[in-house]
Amino acid sequence: GAGTFQIWCEGIKWRCLYPLADGDDPGSSTVCGPDDQGPGKRWAIGSPDNERERYEICLAVDPQDGSARRISCTSIPVGGDEAEDFIEPDRKASTLARIHSLVRSPDLNGEACFCEAWDASVRMWRVQLRSGEVRLFQPSNLEEAYESDYAWWNGDMQRQLRPGVRVCVRGLAGMLHVNGERGRCGDWD
Repeated sequence: GAGTFQIWCEGIKWRCLYPLADGDDPGSSTVCGPDDQGPGKRWAIGSPDNERERYEICLAVDPQDGSARRISCTSIPVGGDEAEDFIEPDRKASTLARIHSLVRSPDLNGEACFCEAWDASVRMWRVQLRSGEVRLFQPSNLEEAYESDYAWWNGDMQRQLRPGVRVCVRGLAGMLHVNGERGRCGDWD
């Protein structure tokens, strides 16, 4: 299908690569950035007539200084057994979820994240952490967000924390094994 994109360096939106003009073709456009001047400027790819089409986007960088030189986009036809790649899990994009059961990054267990989009090519969710970092997670490592997660995400935690609200431990550096543990809020001291 048709779509638009930017490239966020290290998952940071104010360090994005973008085209000179919104809607430019990746193969023929000047690469601008990384900087914060990209809002409203995205490369356009695909055709609305073909919803099953996938794309490989390549970024060529200068070997001397590492700067972005060129973006290319190649259509990858899909058919047969690959069609199941386009089945999304039950979760919807633009919702909050909670990260759980990570082994390599246990410090993220219990964190709320924003599900940006389903990446059918790798069958993973592209999510944004509250820090702004963007990562990919398997659906099995995401669960429904709690009421308190919405308040925390919006910076309104003190109004929402009250006895009985479901909570999850997160951000403990000295006791990583406790991150992701669930409970209910007791009394405020």
